Amino acid sequence: MSGESILVVEDETLVAMEIKEDLLAQGYRVPAVVSRGDDALEAVIRHRPDLVLMDIRIKGGMDGIEAARRIKEATGLPILYLTANSDEATLARAAITEPEAFLLKPFNERELVANIRMALARIKARTLESRALEGSLPLVNVMAFPALVADRQGRIVHCNGLARSLLDGTGASLEGRFLDDLVAQSDSGDEGQAREFSTIQALDGSRPLAFVHREPLKGRDGRLLGSLVTFDRMSRNERVHIETSVEAINAAMASILPGEATELPGFAAAAFLDPCVSGAGDLVEAFHLRGSLSAFLGLDVMGHGTFSSLVAYSTRGLVRELLRSPGDGGPPSPAGLVGLLNESYANEGEGKPFFTMVFGILDGKDGAWRLVRAGHPPVLVLPRAGPGRVVDSRGGALGVLSHIDVEEASGRLEPGDRLVVMSDGYLEAAGGIDLEVAVGIVLSFMAAHRSEDLGDFVGSLRDLAMGGLPAAVLKDDVSLLVMERLA
Repeated sequence: MSGESILVVEDETLVAMEIKEDLLAQGYRVPAVVSRGDDALEAVIRHRPDLVLMDIRIKGGMDGIEAARRIKEATGLPILYLTANSDEATLARAAITEPEAFLLKPFNERELVANIRMALARIKARTLESRALEGSLPLVNVMAFPALVADRQGRIVHCNGLARSLLDGTGASLEGRFLDDLVAQSDSGDEGQAREFSTIQALDGSRPLAFVHREPLKGRDGRLLGSLVTFDRMSRNERVHIETSVEAINAAMASILPGEATELPGFAAAAFLDPCVSGAGDLVEAFHLRGSLSAFLGLDVMGHGTFSSLVAYSTRGLVRELLRSPGDGGPPSPAGLVGLLNESYANEGEGKPFFTMVFGILDGKDGAWRLVRAGHPPVLVLPRAGPGRVVDSRGGALGVLSHIDVEEASGRLEPGDRLVVMSDGYLEAAGGIDLEVAVGIVLSFMAAHRSEDLGDFVGSLRDLAMGGLPAAVLKDDVSLLVMERLA
């Protein structure tokens, strides 16, 4: 049984009843059968069907095409036309309303059902694509440059205020218009690949000077959903120079990450970093310290760009230097190290950097761990069996106050247990801005994927956050580090 709801608009009573019986026999619901355009408008608002079967010639002051146009404007519901008129003028006028199909009378039950099934399948596919695209819309709104999202057919779905100001000098809506009507392609490229445009024509006929980049948006299965289009006023050479510099910085940050399953004494580690296009302020790392001990850290420097990247990279070097410094009883404790870092940055003066951090030490002999969390999101523990939990030790961000109080958390991992460090950018991308809700989503997801090996597990967590979206839509770096105790 299909169960979809189909409204029938047909003024021939016998034909209407026959269609209704055929639909009910196939498991569809028919909430109403009407014969007039005004009644059709009221019925779709009341019943919200999945599809409207619309006869073109109906009773009343409006024909089926006009009724369909008004239904589309009011509700966006899909239309399948029924008509005995196949003249070009009628079909051309009806085509403007973008129906799912035309079914010429007379037709039999098999033809009716086949057309309805194909129409509903197309509608379902578009709905899934639309929902997938919706995930990028809030990110487009916060971009600091003009940006818009177009669907797979090139129709504009959403644009931020800056893009609206750039392209819409008339006050008319951009949504629903085709991207190719506004920008002219200058470089060819295969479907699903990044493309460049150079000629822009706004709705008022003006030609604003801007460089346009079109990047594919893909679903988790790799299928093309649409495109992200961004605009800037830099020349091609300026943009290439800046992007090349940022790419080099991001590549240097990525080179620090543990490999797919980097082995440490008694542990394996894996990580990923998806940086903002302006340059990464996140950094995650796990490395051997001495004997059975290893260290791990997660950094998130406030802001973006090369300055944040340099602060993160230099902080990583300072951590290693402090860990090598001689002292009574070996390297400083996690709380002691964070305190020393804060002393280094808190007195930098005007424009000083500040950042959040997780730092911890693992012991490969018995699986023991100690960590501190200085303003960073909670660390998660996923046991080999049973529910995951949150390590929520207190501590303020570094570089803000001359002294911070942090508390150490500790525990022990059994073979197969995993310790997960993630940035706030990861949590927001994976579950939204509500921290508690996002953590719950990630914990549930990790429990569902705990049987995967470490590399696949980290890959699944990355998919949860990114969902096939390009880095260009990120408003924050997305980083994550997982450490698993070996048997």
